[in-house]
Amino acid sequence: VMASLGKEAAPVGFDVADSPFAKLKADNTVYCAGYDNFTLGAFCDGYIWTKPFEEYETVTFVDGFYTDDNIELARIKTPSPLYRSASVEYFDKSLREDLPKTLNRFRELK
Repeated sequence: VMASLGKEAAPVGFDVADSPFAKLKADNTVYCAGYDNFTLGAFCDGYIWTKPFEEYETVTFVDGFYTDDNIELARIKTPSPLYRSASVEYFDKSLREDLPKTLNRFRELK
């Protein structure tokens, strides 16, 4: 829907629940796993659109950000169980490598 408005579309928020948007079907999202007919209404009650996915940018990785002084907090804050006992070196290497992949995933979304 938003792509049809073109690059001049302004950021907007709208209700999904009890609206025609709730019936929008999607089969190209990770959230559709387990659904025969996934719809936007199964995912959210409202939606905020700021800009096309391909215009998003990832953060800039800062070498040396993870240290012995902050690694425990990083382990606690990460949503991934893979990092719960990870070393400083593992955090640095894997997150540095993941940033370009994340950016590519944004660019592939429509």
